[in-house]
Amino acid sequence: MIDIGAALATASSVVCASIGFKLAWGPIYWGLLGATEGFLIGFVIRLFTEVILKKRRKLTIS
Repeated sequence: MIDIGAALATASSVVCASIGFKLAWGPIYWGLLGATEGFLIGFVIRLFTEVILKKRRKLTIS
């Protein structure tokens, strides 16, 4: 369930870290914040799709 979260965390941390060179907290903090945010978004997307697919499968089997 964490495959999309890991991919989005990587992409988001790279983008946020490169932007972080111009921001006050620096690239490390922004990279960590971006990784956390990307992982949570990816995990929620995966969880949402699993719940929807499970409901659809249950409806087609019944």
